[in-house]
Amino acid sequence: MGIIEDLIAVTLSTGEPLTWKILGIIALVAIPFAAIGELIVDRMELIPQKKRK
Repeated sequence: MGIIEDLIAVTLSTGEPLTWKILGIIALVAIPFAAIGELIVDRMELIPQKKRK
């Protein structure tokens, strides 16, 4: 889903037609950020849970 959103954003902001090269560049940029989001950020406990008695 993230790559589709990035494709729409690039198309609307640049006006360039979609090609396989542009799709590849978007995938190379989007996949590492998705991995970072899933593996690191989602596992961080930002708000500590209250312990139950």
